[in-house]
Amino acid sequence: MNSTEYLIIGDGAAGVNAALEIRKSSPHASIALISNDPIPFYYRAALTNYLHGKLHDSELWGLPASVWEQEKLQRIVDEVVAIDPTASTLTLASGNQIHYQKLLIASGAKARELSTLEQDAKYGVEGADANNIFSIRTLDDVRCIQNLFPKTKHAVVLGGGILGLEIAEAIVERGIHCSIVHRGEFLLERVVDPFVAGLIEQAILADNIPLYLKSGLKKVSTDKHQAVQRIDLNCGASIPCDLLISCIGTVPNTQWLKNTNIECTRGLITVDTKLKVPNYNNIWVAGDVATVDDPDLPFRNPAGLWQPAVKQGQVAGINMSASSEIKQAHYQPGILLNATRAWGINLITAGEPLSQDLNPSENSFDVDSEQNRHSEQLKYKRLRIIDGKLAGFLLAGDRSEAYALHRLINLKNAPKLTPE
Repeated sequence: MNSTEYLIIGDGAAGVNAALEIRKSSPHASIALISNDPIPFYYRAALTNYLHGKLHDSELWGLPASVWEQEKLQRIVDEVVAIDPTASTLTLASGNQIHYQKLLIASGAKARELSTLEQDAKYGVEGADANNIFSIRTLDDVRCIQNLFPKTKHAVVLGGGILGLEIAEAIVERGIHCSIVHRGEFLLERVVDPFVAGLIEQAILADNIPLYLKSGLKKVSTDKHQAVQRIDLNCGASIPCDLLISCIGTVPNTQWLKNTNIECTRGLITVDTKLKVPNYNNIWVAGDVATVDDPDLPFRNPAGLWQPAVKQGQVAGINMSASSEIKQAHYQPGILLNATRAWGINLITAGEPLSQDLNPSENSFDVDSEQNRHSEQLKYKRLRIIDGKLAGFLLAGDRSEAYALHRLINLKNAPKLTPE
């Protein structure tokens, strides 16, 4: 059985930054990172820009090859299938076992795949195992899709979240006809309110992009090569399709924990601000698999963001290699700011999602601005106030107030806000 002092599951933003922090204080310790991706650490958040053709391969690498050697970081290409936390042992898909002294679970998330009827009689889709159906999570996924672009005439993106819209834009820019299918009542329903969603929908339709809302995939028909040829939706529409890209969410890579007493909620592991797993002194968690229980926050920040994963990795690395409790670090970033862009419209959100209705039991209200809502220079602002405190905000178009609002939402002794 192999053994290492520090073992990290995952070599993404959280895992690599943890390894680099450990190396700072433990220059001679053995550090190993396990990943089932054959390609070392790269910027997953930039994959849609790579699909656009805006980035070259060299601009994707998160860590030069020389750094892996210089920092003496061992990279193991394999997949974790089981853990015995009591014995501090991992079992890999290859059959190998590794004993660790300290472990970081930073295994990230994988794309939620379409299920066939055989896999899921209730929610499965007939023909979901056809060729030329993809999701995007890795660099290999993107390269496979790019290779099909020259022969693609009708692409369909399933899912109207941020990733789905970014991919649809990239396909359209390549001159390929693309349709968007979304199960929700409006696009980006976890990010924006119906008004902003309506602006995005108008921009998409203005570009002659077919948009199917409140629609789901019912059936996939194939050609003689078992490649997707047409899809049927449960709204009754039938669409030609020779490339289907599924963007229906992600699933945390924690399925291998199911036979342990490390508790997961919807695949996420709840940890304290030191990122340590309850009841284990030698296991930490960071990145897409972590949800941090911060008593100073009214709700938990969303998982799956790049910069928080970097910071969590750094905090975990510091704590794993700390010589005493006094030197322990805490992950307490406050309420996070999330900036993105959807079909030409800049978006910034923070705090309570404004796509959700107000809770009538709370002392709460929403305020939205009328300034420039219909002009070319969009400036739309919506605030959510709960118990006199700014609890969430959404900016569309102009972003000049973002940082002032972000400071306000994190201000503990902020003046009480009223509807007036």
